Amino acid sequence: MKTSLPSNHGLPSVLLARPEFLFRHNGEPSLTDVQWEALNTGIARGESVLVLAPTSTGKTQIGIWAFASWLFARAPRRRAVYLVTHRSLANQKFEEFRRVLHEPLDIGSSSHVVLATGDRQVDANGVQVTEPLRATLLVATYEKYLGLLCGSGIPTDLHDTCLVADEIQILGDKVRGVNIEVLLTLVRQATPGQFIGLSAVLSPHDGQALADWLQLQLVRVPHREKHLHYECRTPSKRLSFRTENPDDIFEEPLTIGAATELQPLIRELMNTGHGKPIVVFCMRKKDVYTGCRTYCESQGYQLDGVPLLGNLTADTPEAALLSATMPHRVAIHCADLVEEDRLMVEAALANQNVDLVFATSTLAAGVNFPLGTAIFYSWKRWNSDRQLREPISAGEFHNMAGRCGRMGTEHGSGHVVFLANDEGYDYTAVRSYLNPDHMDDLQSQVSPRHFTRLILQLAATNMVNGEEDARAFLRATFGASRELRENASGLDHWKPPFQDALADLRAWTFLR
Repeated sequence: MKTSLPSNHGLPSVLLARPEFLFRHNGEPSLTDVQWEALNTGIARGESVLVLAPTSTGKTQIGIWAFASWLFARAPRRRAVYLVTHRSLANQKFEEFRRVLHEPLDIGSSSHVVLATGDRQVDANGVQVTEPLRATLLVATYEKYLGLLCGSGIPTDLHDTCLVADEIQILGDKVRGVNIEVLLTLVRQATPGQFIGLSAVLSPHDGQALADWLQLQLVRVPHREKHLHYECRTPSKRLSFRTENPDDIFEEPLTIGAATELQPLIRELMNTGHGKPIVVFCMRKKDVYTGCRTYCESQGYQLDGVPLLGNLTADTPEAALLSATMPHRVAIHCADLVEEDRLMVEAALANQNVDLVFATSTLAAGVNFPLGTAIFYSWKRWNSDRQLREPISAGEFHNMAGRCGRMGTEHGSGHVVFLANDEGYDYTAVRSYLNPDHMDDLQSQVSPRHFTRLILQLAATNMVNGEEDARAFLRATFGASRELRENASGLDHWKPPFQDALADLRAWTFLR
């Protein structure tokens, strides 16, 4: 931790005077190491930076400092865009920014702070917005922002915009990564006035490659200020790792009486009274409901025929379950919740009125709650292509685990627990989960196998106009930069599938 600001920090005085922008301890500034390094590099002076640091090191605050300083300058008129991976995170950030930024930034009417997701486009008063790109501050999911840009005309100049890309490693997602890379390629070509990328799970090698492609300075601080204790239990042993001792993974016989099955483990940790609230991460929505009901039934709670809580208006199965469990400080969180119910659960978590929540990864998308312990219901997910259940990536595991033991909470450290069998468990995955420094390689999803679909998408949305435009766009992607950097033959192997894709699209009269 640092107890002073860099001499060249660049933060406007109006922000320094407000505690929501700068945390102070005994009257002195209190910054994490990565926050200090980011300010020293110039994020409040308009410098474009990629920030790599573990979860719970204050990266969101870095993004706020960057775009708030950018907007405060207002010379000439400036805009800011804050991109996030999930709707739930967009909603939380929108509520936070609406609350703390409107007055100090003096950015005019409520219509200048706008939320845009797949569900809605609203301003700070909840009024529908027809032109969200005109907002002074826009909070949006990646895909929604791409859709807005395509619908309004591809931008050629973003010099008036500060763009913050949270969880930028989503670029490598097997399902969503192509669209994210298309968006970032468009943004890169339009040259934003300032670009801030944030990630907790990129390796130094991948971080440098991404920073080079986006033409950003790289700031990397690999250590946490608040530590995590990882624990894998099998029927006979305990494997553990503490982030304060990064070179040691301990293996020891399991303590007599220690739980090695999910429900007994939940009850054990709930009964200790330490590390609450506890989140139980589930790979399937079905497990959220099953896990919650099984735990509550074991405690003798009545689950059926309970009247709806007064602030739950929709008569849904989820609302019925929450009405039965919330009085016992137990909740669920997944994409099935209607907006009002989700906000109620999140408010209860933030106010520490929940001790136990069963959730999918929707609660792991950078949303900041005072969680003390993370339990993994399972750490394998069904792969429909391979027709088997396989371990989730180390990056996803650590991103979810990092939701606990966060800065600004009362917990001295966070506790992460997952279970495995003595025989037949995926040793490589378990070891990678016990090593937060192990990061999965960032894989570009722009590859020859996607060329036909991708070029069709580019042409249909007027991002390219003809073959030469398509060729130039593909050469500008992160995937192309990776090939040129690491492949001796460059992009030669792209030429045949590119020509095949063009031939198909010409035959279908989709491309000139």
